[in-house]
Amino acid sequence: MTATSTIRKLDRWTVVGSNLEAHGWVPGISEGQFREIAEAAKAGCPISRALNPSIELTVDPILEH
Repeated sequence: MTATSTIRKLDRWTVVGSNLEAHGWVPGISEGQFREIAEAAKAGCPISRALNPSIELTVDPILEH
């Protein structure tokens, strides 16, 4: 597995993309099947789901004295 991230200076430095290159050697599997499995893994990945823009992000700041 090789991960490559693309970072650009927008209003500040921001990760704008990520590519995972997955190499696998699986006897008896077609390229199409391998691609389907990889796409399903991407969709079900906790990190992919966390980066989804529909995820609500909140902060609850509590200053302890």
